[in-house]
Amino acid sequence: MDAADAALANDKGELKKLREGKMVYPKESELLRGAVNAEFQKRGMECDAKIFSEVLYMEDTGWQECAEAALGFRRFDIIVSPSHYQAAKQVFTGLGEKVGDVSLVDTPSLMRDSQRWSPPETNMLAYKIGSENYVAKQYVNYLLNGIVCCEAASELEDFSRSVTHDLLRHQGYRLQRMRKSTR
Repeated sequence: MDAADAALANDKGELKKLREGKMVYPKESELLRGAVNAEFQKRGMECDAKIFSEVLYMEDTGWQECAEAALGFRRFDIIVSPSHYQAAKQVFTGLGEKVGDVSLVDTPSLMRDSQRWSPPETNMLAYKIGSENYVAKQYVNYLLNGIVCCEAASELEDFSRSVTHDLLRHQGYRLQRMRKSTR
C-alpha cells in the first residue's frame, strides 16, 4: 500500500466514524487521552482525561465555525481535573514526541490564575461557548479572552481583538482571515 492508498483508507475510516455519529480527533489526542486514562485506572483514579472539544458546546451555534477557527488546534488539547494533573504530566512526558502538537492543559495553574479573571461579556466569543466542566470553561476564557464578536467587518477595528462570522480576525494591529477547521 502506498501513501495515497493509506491516506484514502484513513479518510474512509474517518468518514465511517462520522456517519456513525462519532467525532474524529487527531490520533495524538486519542493516544494521549487513552494513555492518561489507562494510568488513572491503574492508580484507582477517576478516568477524567478528555479532549478539550469533547466537553464544549455552543451557546450560540451561529458562531461555531468562528470559535473552532479561533481555538485552532488547541481544541484537541487534553484536559484533566487539577488533582490529576501530576499523574497526567508523567504520562505526557513519558510519551515524548508521540504527542505531536497536542498539549496537556496545566489545570492547577489555570485554576489558580482564573480567580483573577472577569467572566466574559455577552458580546465576546468566549461567552458563546459553554461547558459543564468548570475547568474547561476557564480554559475557553483564557484562550479567547477579550475577543469581541462583530456582525460586520466595519466594526473590527473598534476593538483590539475581534472576529466576524465569516472568519475575519482583527488582532495585534492586523487583519487576517482565519482558516476553516479541517477536522
